[in-house]
Amino acid sequence: MKRIDFVLFLIILMLLTASWDTFMQVTIGGFNFRFTQIACMILIPITFVQICSQSKQTHPLGFWPLLTWVLFMIIFIPNTTFILRSVLYVVWLIFSVVSIYIFVQLIQTPKRLEQVIRWYIYSFTFIAFFGIIQFLAALFGKNILVQQWFIEGRLARINGFNYEPSFFAMYLVQGFIFIAYLRKKKSQILSYTQSNICYFFIITSLILSTSRSGWVILILWFTRPIFIFFLYFFQGRLYPSYLKKALMTLSLVVANVLILFLIADLFSLEVLFSGIGFLGTSNHSTSIRWANFEELATIFMRSPLIGYSLGGLVSAVGALKGVIVTTNDQAKAFENSGLALEVLAASGVVGFIPFLAYTYTIFVKPWNIAKKMAPSETRNILIGLVVSLFFSLIIIQGGQNILRISIWYHIALISAAYAVSKKIFQHEEYPERQNDLA
Repeated sequence: MKRIDFVLFLIILMLLTASWDTFMQVTIGGFNFRFTQIACMILIPITFVQICSQSKQTHPLGFWPLLTWVLFMIIFIPNTTFILRSVLYVVWLIFSVVSIYIFVQLIQTPKRLEQVIRWYIYSFTFIAFFGIIQFLAALFGKNILVQQWFIEGRLARINGFNYEPSFFAMYLVQGFIFIAYLRKKKSQILSYTQSNICYFFIITSLILSTSRSGWVILILWFTRPIFIFFLYFFQGRLYPSYLKKALMTLSLVVANVLILFLIADLFSLEVLFSGIGFLGTSNHSTSIRWANFEELATIFMRSPLIGYSLGGLVSAVGALKGVIVTTNDQAKAFENSGLALEVLAASGVVGFIPFLAYTYTIFVKPWNIAKKMAPSETRNILIGLVVSLFFSLIIIQGGQNILRISIWYHIALISAAYAVSKKIFQHEEYPERQNDLA
């Protein structure tokens, strides 16, 4: 029992510290190593001992396409002028894959899954609460890991433990969509009061981050009943309840956003929309991102079959501008964003195929098995995680790369939930729960 408790403790630490970019990390040679990776390393031998003691292992969902893609990343390591960066990026990727394998081996029962998921929600709540404290402290002139300001030293764009507000918003979107789905399904994993508290902190912190991409996700989620209403409307069916609910929830979002505009009149709409060419502001942010896409497309066209691996993209972009990248300081000037194009350029056309196969698998297979199951907590968890991943991948497309640790942990939980669901559905290991299929 003590060993199991220690395992749960380490998993909780991994989840809690997944977004810690600026806190409790070690920088070696210009590269950052995070606390969450240390917890993962401790779990590796524990997982190995468990597999040996049980004489069996569970292959994670879509494991072979994933390993094939990783193999392409390894093969393309030499295609760079900065070999160390390519090697470390592949090591980082391997750590992410190992986390999937670990979660699937150590989370094998519905009870264990629910324990982990409960703490997963708590971890988002803790980080969101910290973000709110960060915002309030800034109002009194206190700087707690703030990276960006509306008014220097007074009005913060909160970022939690992340590099910047957009990273923070991406992280919170995972938790927001997940808990929103569980609330919609009236999940009992948390009590009614706990669920409301967690939901309040997460959505409040997401709004206070003032990340425009985060707000877009909020609007998409709360207005989905409108789309459902019109979908049924064009089929000749009327469901006014969908429209009523959408308008009510959307009004709450708008009200919260307006609160930001009224806080002592400290900032204006021009500041919020700066960089996207809206309300007469400059479009430098949009222009930079579009330029990033063009650069990634260009380096891909230069070498469509042989990829650059994830760590070699900066050297390829640097070469476009006549710079030979050999140090991490140089590399930072050529970092790009655009997840799909990044992976395509890093993998090459052939290497991109197993990546697409893996992405397809982690969405479709959980969804298919969930549709065959009776309503239960495990089913809610599985679908909720998949829906959350869908929205997370939307927000990550424009500004972050595929190596975000929190995304991989989320995929690891999907894989574990799928493995548990599959066992229950097949009645192989939990016959006592045949009437509560997951």
